[in-house]
Amino acid sequence: MSASQRRKGARGELEAAAALRAIGLDAERSARNGVASGEDLHHAFPGARIEVKWCEAWRIPAWWTKLVYEAGRLIPVLMIRRRRFPWLMVIRVEDFPALAAAYAKAQGRPIYPEVTQCESDTQQP
Repeated sequence: MSASQRRKGARGELEAAAALRAIGLDAERSARNGVASGEDLHHAFPGARIEVKWCEAWRIPAWWTKLVYEAGRLIPVLMIRRRRFPWLMVIRVEDFPALAAAYAKAQGRPIYPEVTQCESDTQQP
């Protein structure tokens, strides 16, 4: 991998962490210090592994297959971006409830807020 590719990858990881922080999640780029494997980000999603890809040619099936293998029992989350596009997340549908619960917990909110009745619902005609 060339130095320019490493710089682009680092810039993408920094931007992805900033995108997560913008929605209220703690995230920072992992300092891998030359280690080839390891998570791209330290993040507030317990039980998830996040892989960051900033690339013009999206190879989602190949990236996803590798991520699922590396994630093992963790929830795989693929964050992808290309120029002039926002950050996107690719997740399995069945993993959405667990990620939503982790997000709510990180925000300090209940997963299912209490439902309250409106006054008009309780008044007799």
